[in-house]
Amino acid sequence: MNEYDGSQVVGIDLHRQRSVIVRQTAEGEQLSAVRIVNDPV
Repeated sequence: MNEYDGSQVVGIDLHRQRSVIVRQTAEGEQLSAVRIVNDPV
């Protein structure tokens, strides 16, 4: 499956020090996950 075919869902889990962004298909297959450090600069 091409990862750009069909509907996708993006979930964002926000926290003070770091956050996580997950991209998945409508069926629940995870396509990618990224952890982001929240820098207070």
